Amino acid sequence: MLKRIAVTDLRVGMFIQEFCGSWMDHPFWKSKFVLNSEKDLARIRDSAISELWIDVSKGADVAAGVQAATEAEVECEAQARLLAAIEPPKVRNLSMEQELEQAVKLCARSKQAVVDMFSDA
Repeated sequence: MLKRIAVTDLRVGMFIQEFCGSWMDHPFWKSKFVLNSEKDLARIRDSAISELWIDVSKGADVAAGVQAATEAEVECEAQARLLAAIEPPKVRNLSMEQELEQAVKLCARSKQAVVDMFSDA
């Protein structure tokens, strides 16, 4: 079973499944391995990585009381954030004159932007 943990909760004997972040943020050429040395643990903690995924079926589990998120929990959290980010479009009731006024202003700004772009070129 995969769990996402903070780097501060990482300990020797855990199987690292994946680092959360760019491959350039950690000093290892591979991302799946058993953490066997304190030296490697220190290198991970000194890197820009703040979280990682461990596989508890292949290595040690987190200590009791340590916060860890399972794949299902992380997926639900991501779904909730995506749904919260989606807002229904705001509908404004404008008269035809107001709509035309806004359209004229938009056209003028667009024309000026194109003129500026070509004069810069």
